[in-house]
Amino acid sequence: MTTCGNVTIPYPFGTAPGCYLNRYFYVSCNDSAPGGPTPLLWSTPSIEVLSISLSGELRVNTYIGTDCYTQSGARRLPVKAYAILPAFPFSTTKNKFTAVGCDTLAMTNGDDVNSSITEGTCNGIGCCQTAVPKMLLNYNASVSSFRNHTQVWSFNPCSYAFITETDSFNFTREDLSGMRNWTRVPSVLDWSIWNQTCQESQKDPSTSVCKANSECFDHEDIRGYRCNCSAGYRGNPYISDGCQEEMEKDALLTSPMSSRLWL
Repeated sequence: MTTCGNVTIPYPFGTAPGCYLNRYFYVSCNDSAPGGPTPLLWSTPSIEVLSISLSGELRVNTYIGTDCYTQSGARRLPVKAYAILPAFPFSTTKNKFTAVGCDTLAMTNGDDVNSSITEGTCNGIGCCQTAVPKMLLNYNASVSSFRNHTQVWSFNPCSYAFITETDSFNFTREDLSGMRNWTRVPSVLDWSIWNQTCQESQKDPSTSVCKANSECFDHEDIRGYRCNCSAGYRGNPYISDGCQEEMEKDALLTSPMSSRLWL
């Protein structure tokens, strides 16, 4: 297990040759990043890794699409949000495709999101969310305006579109004018051992990714699988002897030692 900055990189991920399962699990560590060492996932563009969970969640920072206008309605240079992920799709249960702005149309992969301000719920005027489709690997979000924000410019000069971790985004009215300095938001990817089922992986035990005292589980949405330590064990099921037996609380209590003082 290695670290890059404040992020722990557990196997099957790794930052050096021979330390990750395959190219999909390679994480580069940018030691020259302005904020200090930053882990980057192999993707287009490179995406900052925020955390990696052995339960199959990979938290990353993804980019925001923006569409801004001047007071007269002249369009500024729009910014598209996109990501090409080689193997790990956006989670359908942990994320929402989100559009922020009045007079806004946001689209991703052919799915229209109609913009329709309810504090904290993001389901009314000024903010709209919809589910992320399964197996979303190639993400390209565009955002535009019907009337160039001319009728709402004083409090909302821009529109925004992004995929965000549901629990990380809490819409407020201030977001309509205060998101211009935002460039990225947290998102969650589902990772698994790509393009193989448990049954296929267990045909040759010598090459099985799931090690001793662990169990294999097929992914619900994609052709892939994950490993979990068996009941009564904990640790990393992807490394040899990574799943260690949990000690009972009673076993941690040692018998009191008697002591004598001889004079």
